[in-house]
Amino acid sequence: MPPTRQVQQNGDLQRLLPPNRRDAFAPEEYQVRLPIESAAGLLDQGGADLALVGPSFLGPRYSYHNIVSNQLQRSVQLSWRPNSAGPYFILLDYLRSTEFRSHRPSVLVWHLLEANMSLLPGATAWAQFAMSADQFRQELRRLVGG
Repeated sequence: MPPTRQVQQNGDLQRLLPPNRRDAFAPEEYQVRLPIESAAGLLDQGGADLALVGPSFLGPRYSYHNIVSNQLQRSVQLSWRPNSAGPYFILLDYLRSTEFRSHRPSVLVWHLLEANMSLLPGATAWAQFAMSADQFRQELRRLVGG
């Protein structure tokens, strides 16, 4: 199936220009392949083999889940939240979800931003989503049964 062209609406570098120069540069175009058609539908939310869990950088507008689904030819479930919630809360939030409880994926990909890797679950950056490392481990064990 040939790739389709999609236009990045926010233009990553465009917004860094002075306001009077922004109109001189169009938003960046990029290619995204269409998901592979199958009887079950590779992007169906229920029963997916693979779950992508992470911050808004995994959001549908970036089509990362479409690309993963296309390349692996497998169904993909997507669960994302704004990065301000922090990677630890985002993971636990997915593990508490009905989707996870009703059908555990074979593979779970937990997406972390490089800058967040040095922050522990209790970092003040996570505000109301902060928790101690022990709380995170205990809740993780409870939710996955380990």
